[in-house]
Amino acid sequence: MVIEFFIELIEQGMYVTSAWLDSSYDNCLSDAARNFPSYPLKDVRDPRKHWAWWVIKQNEHTIAICNIDTSELILSSGDRYKVSDVKKALQICNIQYIGKLEEWSDAISDTQILLDANDEWRERYSKYAKSITANMSNIKSVRKTFREWDPLKLYLNITNAKTAKSAVRFELRYLGQTVADLKGSSKMKLNTVKYNKTNLRAFDCTLSLTDTDWVSPAASEFRRYFKNLASTGRLINPGNEEHRYESLLLTEMLKTKNKALPYMKPVTIGGVRLPMPTGTDGLVSLRGPENLCMDIFDNPEHINPRIKEVNAIHFKVLDEINDIISKKQEGSTNWMSIWHPKKNWYVTSSDFSCFISKENFEEHVIPGLEEELDKLPASIYHLDGPGALHHMDRLLELKKLNGIQWVQGAGAPPAREWIQIYKKIQKAGKCIQAHCEPEDIEPLCKELEPEGVHLVCYAKTEQEAKDLIALAEKTCKAKKNK
Repeated sequence: MVIEFFIELIEQGMYVTSAWLDSSYDNCLSDAARNFPSYPLKDVRDPRKHWAWWVIKQNEHTIAICNIDTSELILSSGDRYKVSDVKKALQICNIQYIGKLEEWSDAISDTQILLDANDEWRERYSKYAKSITANMSNIKSVRKTFREWDPLKLYLNITNAKTAKSAVRFELRYLGQTVADLKGSSKMKLNTVKYNKTNLRAFDCTLSLTDTDWVSPAASEFRRYFKNLASTGRLINPGNEEHRYESLLLTEMLKTKNKALPYMKPVTIGGVRLPMPTGTDGLVSLRGPENLCMDIFDNPEHINPRIKEVNAIHFKVLDEINDIISKKQEGSTNWMSIWHPKKNWYVTSSDFSCFISKENFEEHVIPGLEEELDKLPASIYHLDGPGALHHMDRLLELKKLNGIQWVQGAGAPPAREWIQIYKKIQKAGKCIQAHCEPEDIEPLCKELEPEGVHLVCYAKTEQEAKDLIALAEKTCKAKKNK
C-alpha cells in the first residue's frame, strides 16, 4: 500500500527520499528529516531505526514523512494518519502543500493590499529600498575587508544601511547588546565611548576605545575579553535578557541545517543581521530615533498605522514560533526567563518613550500597547531608565497590564534607592520585577510586600546565592511577624 502511495506521489511530481542517507559519501540522517519538525527519531543514532522512514517533498519543501513498515504518515503540523487508502493519503499531502502555498500567498497578498492602500507608505519604503540597494555593493565590499570574531556579532539597522554610501557603521553586539560601533570603508575603526558605562555595568568591561583600528592590539584585547567571558558562561548583567533572547532567535534562524525553526529566516542586509524590535521600537529600527521624533511633528498621522503593521507582523511570527514550540512542550517564555503555561507570553516595552512627552505617549504608544495587551495571556512592561518614568502613572492605569519591570539604567542609583517607585507600582495592584545587587535584597524585602515581587540578583558563587535566598526568606518572615 505504501509503495503504491509513493509511486502515485512521484507521478504527481513530488519527491520521495530516504530519511537516512547511506552512500559512499554520506552515512547520516538527511537534512530534510533532521529539519522536519515532526520527525520522531532526530536523536537516534542507530541507522536501522531510520531505514523505514521516508521524506516526501514538493518543490524542495518537506511536507510529510512516512514509515513503510507501519504505514504511518506524519505532516509538518504533527498530525498523524495511516496510509490505508492511497487516494485519501494523496489528498492529505496535496492539501498540506496547498495549505503552505495559501499561507505564503495570503501573507504576500496582505502586504500588497497594505502597499496599494497607502501611497505614503509605499513611497517611503520604496525610497528606503532604493537607498539600501544603491549602497548594497559598498556594504558587502566593506564587510569583506574584516573578520567577524565570535562571540561578537555584527548588526546593521535601516538608518545606517541608508547612509552607507562610503563608510559603513555597524553595531557590534555581545549576546544581542551593543558594546561598540565599528565604522569605516577600508580600515575599520572601533569605538566604545557611547557604551562604556553600559559595558562596565553589564559585562564588567573597563576597556575604552576611540577610533581604534580593528586589527590593532587594543581591539584584539577587546575581542579577547568577550571571548573569555563567553567561555566562562557567566552572565553578569541581570537586565539584558531581551537582547540575549533576540540574539538566540537570530542565531537559530541563520543556521543552514539542524535548525529548530526550519521554515524561518531572518532579514539581513548584505548578510549582516537586522535588529528585531516591535511597536515604536520597531519604527525606531526602521527610521532611527531622530527621524521618528521628527515624524511625530511632521507626519503624526502616519505613525499609528505603521505601528499596527509592525505589530501584525510581530504577532504572526510569534504565532509561528509558538506553533513549533507547542509540538515539543507546553507554554512559553521570554527574555525574562519566566515560564507561562499559555503561548505568546512576552514583555511589552517602548524604550523610545524616553524621547517623547506624555501627550505623544498617549497618542502613539498607548494604542499599540493596548493592542498587544489584548493578545497576551499575561503581561509586564519593561520601563527602562529615569527618562521614561514620566509615563509610569499612565501605565499603572492600564487594567490589562499585570506588572512593571523597572530598570534604573546604567549609572543610576541601585534598586534600594527606588523604594518609592516600587511602592507606587504595588499600590496600583501591579506585580514587580526588580534587578538588584546583593546589597539591595534586605532593604527591598523590608519595604515591599513579598506577594507579586520578583527580585533578580546574580551571585558569584552557589553558596552566596543560597545565602541571599535565606536572607530574603528571613527578612520577609520578620516583616510578616511584626
